[in-house]
Amino acid sequence: MIQKSDIISILKEKESAGGLHVDVIADKLILRGITSEEKEEVKKQVTAVLNRDVKSKDPETTKVSNGKNGYKKGVYKIKQQKKPRSPLMFPVAQPDDDVLEQPILEENSKTNLFIGKAGECAVMSELLFRGYNANSMMVDDGVDIVANKNNIYYFIQVKTTEVRGGRIYATVRQNRFDAFIGNQIRYVIVGRYKIENRYENLYFVFSNDDIQRFIHNGALLQTSTDIRFKIKIECGVPYLYHTKEEDISFYLDKFL
Repeated sequence: MIQKSDIISILKEKESAGGLHVDVIADKLILRGITSEEKEEVKKQVTAVLNRDVKSKDPETTKVSNGKNGYKKGVYKIKQQKKPRSPLMFPVAQPDDDVLEQPILEENSKTNLFIGKAGECAVMSELLFRGYNANSMMVDDGVDIVANKNNIYYFIQVKTTEVRGGRIYATVRQNRFDAFIGNQIRYVIVGRYKIENRYENLYFVFSNDDIQRFIHNGALLQTSTDIRFKIKIECGVPYLYHTKEEDISFYLDKFL
């Protein structure tokens, strides 16, 4: 029986970086003496092992794109693992301070306009990298970006602010939130911070249902006029908090 470790060792070879067809993998397994079975049987086993791995929760391999929103038939490669953010790379949260809860940017200020639009462009860039066709709305009527992939459309509202003392504060107007209940809307909070003389962005992506659940669980404050997000970073872990805390690591960089 072919083991996944045998296949992984072949795919990790330098010349295999761009991916290998199951035919080639089968040949290499036979040449190495790992199996003495007929090639067709080896191919079937290799395909089954790789398909199971690709569909698993934490796959080590992936199919190879054909550049046309599809995949090359029977071609696999090692999946590029996303490096986890080091806790040291996050700004450190400070004790609560009433001053910190004030908006970082002046409402309607020129600076706010520039930073708000920069945040939208940053989100559009991330979406484009992920294969979404993203477009900025000409008029801000509660939606900043419309994104499409596989004929599914998403409405996106972006809130951009600066991370200070390991804290992020953002507000969504209640009437805007109510207007889009039931739609494919996502709220993206962009937290910008400086670390080691360079700037980084944190992207927290929430659906309408996520926000309603946070409110119900006491992790998010809802008033008659707005919904107020308070996020703190502690030991590299982001928490949404109000009367209760909730770990929101799952929502970090979870684009659509």
